Amino acid sequence: MSYDLFENMSEGKAKRLRKLQDELGICSCGNPEDTLFFIRDVLQLMEDYNKDKMVWEEFYDKKEALVKADNEGLYWLLWYYLDDKGLTEHGGNVSGCWLTTKGYEVLVMLNEWIDDLRSKGEVED
Repeated sequence: MSYDLFENMSEGKAKRLRKLQDELGICSCGNPEDTLFFIRDVLQLMEDYNKDKMVWEEFYDKKEALVKADNEGLYWLLWYYLDDKGLTEHGGNVSGCWLTTKGYEVLVMLNEWIDDLRSKGEVED
């Protein structure tokens, strides 16, 4: 089933978010909402660490809890995907990355979308 995740938003925000969804290769079937929430959570964690809101050990533990599955391939696929989409860049290791300007802009858009959903009571913290 296909539906518009952003149908109840202002047209300007909805248009930007639909474009983002398309750029990230996330169609409206399956579970695009949770996929976008997950991408936002990963980007937010990276932004918090890079803004010195946590020490390395805390960041590492939170990163592992958020993205480490029993499948090592899935773990690495996430980092390669974010890098390929231009949301992150890295030095020596793709999982030790930081947000690009585009990654930060995506984070801001996703946070605005989630804040809008929260204000309407459609999602909880």
